[in-house]
This record gives sequence, C-alpha cells and structure tokens, in this order.
Amino acid sequence: MDEAGSLRLGPKSAGSEPGPAAYGRGGGTDPTVTDANIVLGRLNPDFLLDGDMRIFRHLSESAIREKLCRPPLGIGTVEAAQGIVRLINSAMSRAISIVSLERGRDPRDFVMYAYGGGWPCARR
Repeated sequence: MDEAGSLRLGPKSAGSEPGPAAYGRGGGTDPTVTDANIVLGRLNPDFLLDGDMRIFRHLSESAIREKLCRPPLGIGTVEAAQGIVRLINSAMSRAISIVSLERGRDPRDFVMYAYGGGWPCARR
C-alpha cells in the first residue's frame, strides 16, 4: 500500500532468492504476482518446474492476508489476489504499448516471450 492507500506493485522484483512467499525461502513479507497466481489457482498450488520445486500455498495466502486483507483494505484473500493480477496486467499492457504502438509498431508483427514470476515455466 502506498501513502495514498492504493495497492502498488514493484518496481522491484522479489527475484528467485528469496522469491515469493510460496517458495518457502524466507521471503514473503510482500506478496508477489506469483503468490497471487497461486492463490487464484493459475499456478499449481503444490509444485512448479515439473515437480522439482515445492510450493507452499498457505504462505502465499498468509502474505496476501497480512499485507492487504486486514486493514488497510479489509477484503478477502482471493479479492486481494485478483487486485494484484489486475494491476500487473494493466502495467504490462501500458509497457507493451509504450514499446510498440507509441513507436508506430504493430505488436502483431512481433513475438512476445513470457518470463519471470514462475508463470511461463509452470506445469500442471
């Protein structure tokens, strides 16, 4: 939450060490997009990397609940996770627009590579 009481993401990434709360590596004081996607069921709630990496869903839920659900927002864990995803999607859309449309390029002429946040490498 910023000083105005709005949900804010980034600009710093949690990285892989310590990573999102779900990684169980001592991180997790601030919920991440990966934590939100785990809570929403968009990532496997038990493991990533084809089973090589254990995931701790309860740590994702706890990080989101502690930072967002109790005051200041007073909303449910799923609602807070949805808010995180909406914000990051909006930010990424703006970034894509800046590097393409605003430069006169049509994004349909390019390939987009997804990476980060545990999402592209996840398997169910």
